[in-house]
Amino acid sequence: MVLMSLLTPLFSEFTGRELGYVLFKQNSFWIGIGILIFGGTLLSGLYPAFVLSSYKPAEVLKGKFKNTSSGVRFRKGMVVVQFVSSITLIVGTYTVYQQIRFMQEQKLGVNIDQTLVLHSPDLIDGTIDEKFQIFKQQIEQYPEVASVSASNEVPGHQPSWNAGGIRRLSQRNEDSKQYRVIHIDHDFISAYGLTVIAGRGFLGDLANDRHNVILNELAVNLMGFKKTEDAIDDRIIFQSDTLRIVGVLKNYHHESLKKAFDPLIFRYHPGAFGFYSIKLNPYSVKASLSTFEKEWKATFPGHPFTYFFLDDHYNQQYQADQQFGKIYGAFSSLAIFIACLGLFGLSSLTAISTH
Repeated sequence: MVLMSLLTPLFSEFTGRELGYVLFKQNSFWIGIGILIFGGTLLSGLYPAFVLSSYKPAEVLKGKFKNTSSGVRFRKGMVVVQFVSSITLIVGTYTVYQQIRFMQEQKLGVNIDQTLVLHSPDLIDGTIDEKFQIFKQQIEQYPEVASVSASNEVPGHQPSWNAGGIRRLSQRNEDSKQYRVIHIDHDFISAYGLTVIAGRGFLGDLANDRHNVILNELAVNLMGFKKTEDAIDDRIIFQSDTLRIVGVLKNYHHESLKKAFDPLIFRYHPGAFGFYSIKLNPYSVKASLSTFEKEWKATFPGHPFTYFFLDDHYNQQYQADQQFGKIYGAFSSLAIFIACLGLFGLSSLTAISTH
C-alpha cells in the first residue's frame, strides 16, 4: 500500500491519466479481486493435485513421478508454453514499437516541418482578407520566413466541411457525392509541398480562381474520371455554383496514417478564415515569435496571438498510440521477466532430471 501511494503519481504521468483511489471504495472491486485470488489459487493447485492423485503416494514422495513419461511430457509441455508466451510477448512489443515508428517516419506527401500556425482573428467586419494581406507582406520581409499562407484547415485533423450534392455537370442529381472541402490561398500548395500531377494550382486571381477548384486523386476517381488528365477543364456543380477543375493534387495524408484518404476539393480564398501558416527557415524560433507577435498586434489589435507548431499538432494524433506502446512495453517487459523466471526453473528441472 505504501508503494502504491508513492508510485501512483508516477504511474499517472506515465499513462497520461489521472488515477485515484475511488475504485477501492467500490464493493464490486473487492469482490472481483476476491474471485481472482480464489480462482487463481484454485487453478494453480487443481491440475497438480489431479495428476499427483493418480500416482501412489510412496512413488510420488520418492520423486519417481519426474521420471515417468507423464511427468516428462508435463515438464516439456510447460517449457513449450513458457517459450511460446515469452516469444509472443516479445514479438507483440516489437510490433507495436515498429508500427508507431512507421507512422511517425512514413512520408506523408505533405511538408509539416518548420511550420508555425497562427489562429486567425475572429473578425466579422469583412476586413480580414485585406488585413491578412498586410500582415503577410510584413511577415515575409523577415529572412527567417520562407512563406505565409492562409487556409481554413491544416494537416492534423479531418476537414470539418463535408459538402454533399456535388457532381459533374454532365452527371445526374442521383450521381452526386460528398467531398471534404478546404479553403486555401494560392501559396498553400507550394508552402506545404503538395504535388500537382495535372493542370495547375491557383494563380491568386480572385476574379477567376473563385470559380475554379482543385481536386485530389481520390476525388477525381470518385467523380468517375477514367484518367486524371480528363478532369482538367471539366465542370462540376458545387451547391448552386458551376465551377471549373483546373488542377489535380496527389493524395496526401491530411490526417494520420491510421485513416484512409478523403476525397478533397480545394476552393480559392485569399484570406481563408481559420489558420495562417508561416513556413520558417532555420532561425531562432523564440526571437521570431516575439517579432511575429509585434506585427500581429499592429495588424490585429485586441486579438490574441495564439499559435502552435504543426509537427507537434500532427503528432498528437499518435499520442494515444504512444501511450499504449509505453504501457504495453512496460507490462510486457514485466510479463517476459516473470515468464523467463518460470522458464529458467523448468529448464533447470529438466536438466537435473536428465542426470
